[in-house]
Amino acid sequence: MKLKRIITSVSAQFDDLVSKIENHEAVAESAIREARQQTAKIQTQLNVISRRLTGLETRHQTLQQKIDTWKQRAIVSGNDNDDREKALRCVQAMKNAQAESEQVLQQIKETTALKAELQMHLQESEQQVIALQSRKESLVARSAKNNVRKFADSEVQQSDLSSVFDRWEQNLAADEYISTSNHSSEDYLDHEFSKDEKQHELEDELEQLLNPEQKQDSKEANNEH
Repeated sequence: MKLKRIITSVSAQFDDLVSKIENHEAVAESAIREARQQTAKIQTQLNVISRRLTGLETRHQTLQQKIDTWKQRAIVSGNDNDDREKALRCVQAMKNAQAESEQVLQQIKETTALKAELQMHLQESEQQVIALQSRKESLVARSAKNNVRKFADSEVQQSDLSSVFDRWEQNLAADEYISTSNHSSEDYLDHEFSKDEKQHELEDELEQLLNPEQKQDSKEANNEH
């Protein structure tokens, strides 16, 4: 019963150590998961901003083409006195395109700055995830190493359990001695005689193997009788 209690105590201590490791790992993993989610959000925002910037740049190129087109139309119409009114409308369309182009260009600058900022945040967030993951793995390894040492150096492991096995060995030795002493002196005497008789038989057999002639002579002598 005492051995069972000791083993139960050791198991409880080990389970407690493992539980502490698991709890710390769970907290660390939760922090890493949150950092990854934040990184994913930044990446999503960056994708949206990148698409918006591409659209603005395309719009700006289109407006530049419109400006050139209305400018050329205004020149052609202005050279014809009959198309003076049309030339003025072309100039107005050109100015409208220029105003919109300036607005789009300002949006491009602002969006480009925002994209650069998001890229910086994304890089920092990714580095944070890597750093947290690396630190977690390092701490888990250190925790495991320290807890193994604690378990190996445990007084229960070194003293109580060792004494249990020592007492077990002593009891077995005592039982073996009692079992041996229960044999009677007649058993030992019979064993000695049997041993001697077997020895004589072996010696006779060996002698017959070494001197087969003697065996034949003995056999013929027995037949004459």
